[in-house]
Amino acid sequence: MLLFPKINTLQDTVGHKEAQIKFGLFNANGLVGKKEEIQKLMKKKNYLFTVITETWLWEKYTANKFIPIRVEKRKQPFKKGRNEGGICVLWNENCAAELENCKLIYQEYIEFGLLVFEIYGKRIIAAYIPPKYKKNKDRNEIGDFERLLAEYKTQNTVLCGDFNARSLLWNDVNSNQRGRLLYPIMTEFGFDYVKPVKGQWTFVSSQGKSVVDLCFKQHGDNVVTRVYDEIDLAGSDHKLVEIRIDRNKPFQKK
Repeated sequence: MLLFPKINTLQDTVGHKEAQIKFGLFNANGLVGKKEEIQKLMKKKNYLFTVITETWLWEKYTANKFIPIRVEKRKQPFKKGRNEGGICVLWNENCAAELENCKLIYQEYIEFGLLVFEIYGKRIIAAYIPPKYKKNKDRNEIGDFERLLAEYKTQNTVLCGDFNARSLLWNDVNSNQRGRLLYPIMTEFGFDYVKPVKGQWTFVSSQGKSVVDLCFKQHGDNVVTRVYDEIDLAGSDHKLVEIRIDRNKPFQKK
């Protein structure tokens, strides 16, 4: 199924022929019944799209052209009545014409979610790696992710998603095994963590705070992020992360 279905109009309805590609990253804790609220926010903030992790979608929900894919091909829901996990791109309905400028490269459905697509010559890799993915089964629990990242990264790549990886290196108060595995992979492949210009915690609950929704860029200063920790969106315990990519500034090596 195509990530970005063809739209027959060329009208630019919101004006994303500007210098920036602006979009959101958000762990929705389930997307059913929340699309309208997220669409409203996207229109207000003039986002082109939002990368949604933890969609909890079943197969029957994938027919909507603005929610075209998800991970983990489970035929039956969990006992809790939801299909945990999932990743998709929710497109701003006012920006339908911009779909013409997008190209799907790769999508992974198995035990974690990975989307690779390009827009205006910039490659975006979006990921969701569940907390229990290969836990206690494989010493390198993100080896499959590392292999796919090596295959699909380019010199014009922004990597974002919920990795469930904690590290002091991206301003969390704790580290975990996932974070200790992810950091050297980022270093090896030439990615830098993008520290938000405002906000910090991307997960806030009664159990505590953490930084697990992350954005990485290749060397250069063409990507800016912000965490909206003052916004409670769609009943989720995660916070909205805004990502801006300068379309006119090339990625640079150190």
